[in-house]
Amino acid sequence: MILGRIVGWMFLALALLAGSAEVAVSLRAGRFTSLPLEKFWRDFNNASLESTQSFVRDTAPWLWDPGMITVLQMPAWPVLLGFAAVMLWLFRAPAPVVPS
Repeated sequence: MILGRIVGWMFLALALLAGSAEVAVSLRAGRFTSLPLEKFWRDFNNASLESTQSFVRDTAPWLWDPGMITVLQMPAWPVLLGFAAVMLWLFRAPAPVVPS
């Protein structure tokens, strides 16, 4: 449970980082510029993207194209924020038991 929440918080931090990077790139360009998840992931850790791509293509090629390619073309921060929300919701702390 705690590991799932930690991963959720890490995805939330990555979403904030991706959003900040998108704002910085947009300000530098002088217009709105979206930062695709693939570019963010490639800049953050290229080796993990390549190994994930290789693994998914070898085990389930139908999942890579069009599934993963579609997700990788989306803006990074909403995708990461969605993953964070799902992880934090799935692994939320149990409600305290109130004795009656």
